[in-house]
Amino acid sequence: MPPACPYAIIPPVSTVRVGDLTIHYQVQGEGRDVVLIHGWVSSWRLWQGTMAALAGAGCRCWALDLPGFGASDKPADGWYRIENFATLVVAFCRTQELERVCLVGHSMGGTIALAVGLEQPQMVKRLVAVSPVVTGRLGLPAELFISGRLGSWFLEHSHVLWPLAAALRPRAYHRRNWEDLMHASPQAALGSLRALAGFDLSPRLSAITAPTLILAGAGDLNVPPAQARLAAERIPHARLVLLHGARHLPMDERPQAFHRELKEFLTAAMEAHLTPLTT
Repeated sequence: MPPACPYAIIPPVSTVRVGDLTIHYQVQGEGRDVVLIHGWVSSWRLWQGTMAALAGAGCRCWALDLPGFGASDKPADGWYRIENFATLVVAFCRTQELERVCLVGHSMGGTIALAVGLEQPQMVKRLVAVSPVVTGRLGLPAELFISGRLGSWFLEHSHVLWPLAAALRPRAYHRRNWEDLMHASPQAALGSLRALAGFDLSPRLSAITAPTLILAGAGDLNVPPAQARLAAERIPHARLVLLHGARHLPMDERPQAFHRELKEFLTAAMEAHLTPLTT
């Protein structure tokens, strides 16, 4: 049996109406505002360790459950577009009266963060994209998942498949991932992945003006590191950090190195030009 999951006992403690949706979120710390955006079939709990690390470095962290995921409302099929997620994040910031924020997004959340940086540059102080999808091209497993019956079959049987995976790989974050999948609606799971496929940001990345950190696991099999490299090449003066020993979840797989890079970028003075690093 997998060990008891520490993430499961800390639900989001606050809710807010954003348009016609109820959004659940967690806030921690005091200082400069950092908004954390989770990725596909995830939740605010992805950032639990990150929030603690950043709160200790003088940040006030806001982590929300995106619509369709976690405890937030589940819109009907057809809502799930990257543009809608980006608009939701902007509206969430405005409801909290956050005028200038640091945005941190993982995977699909990284794509959303980059989209916000393009559409609302005056709102974004600094930008961090972790394993972002920037070309809209997904790997073969994801393409098969969204193009045929595989995705529907997987979601229908996920109550059996994910506990088995968690038992075979008994890490707390695997259990968390399974629980987050259980809370995602099928419409959100399939709709958001379809939205991500074909959403090509690469021609527009050079217009991003916020200081930007691109972070990825060197062994990521879900979103190839080539996507991170492309983003760092296209965004002016972006810094690229590849973490060896990490795959798609560097905040779980190499938390000390991940949080060190994140804290240094969000709290230190910005250099005129940032050079690529491999850690």
